[in-house]
Amino acid sequence: MPDSINSINSTCTEPETLDNVNVTGEIELCIRYNFQAVALEIHIKGCKILAYGDEKKNRCNPYVKTYLLPDKSPQSKLKSTVKKNSVNPVFNEILRYNIERSQLDSRTLQVSVWHCTMLNRKVFLGELLIPFGDWKFEENITQSYNWYHLQDKILPD
Repeated sequence: MPDSINSINSTCTEPETLDNVNVTGEIELCIRYNFQAVALEIHIKGCKILAYGDEKKNRCNPYVKTYLLPDKSPQSKLKSTVKKNSVNPVFNEILRYNIERSQLDSRTLQVSVWHCTMLNRKVFLGELLIPFGDWKFEENITQSYNWYHLQDKILPD
């Protein structure tokens, strides 16, 4: 897997305008805490059965965006690369947050999937929230890949 990917590596900028589609699909993730590096690692394997971001052209150029809530600052935002023309993209990327393990108990990971249009508009494809209050980072079961259903917008921007 490649090293950490952060927001500057994405080719899609995010203007204020956004469009919505009917949310479908799932995302496959693995969430680990790297005790040696003192970092939270979100391993993004891929998505399946995403909605078309551009329904007229049956096109989808998805990317994944994360925030470590309650922080919605630009420093908390990490993004994957954009995968061109796929409703079943494979990312195989790791997003890393440098954060002490003790600080994660009060945090929630927001994972959202977006379509990047040719005009750099963003189209929301779905999201999920993973609260870390009871998360067992030390247990192997929480460190395996799992599929998560994407949901309609849970939190306002």
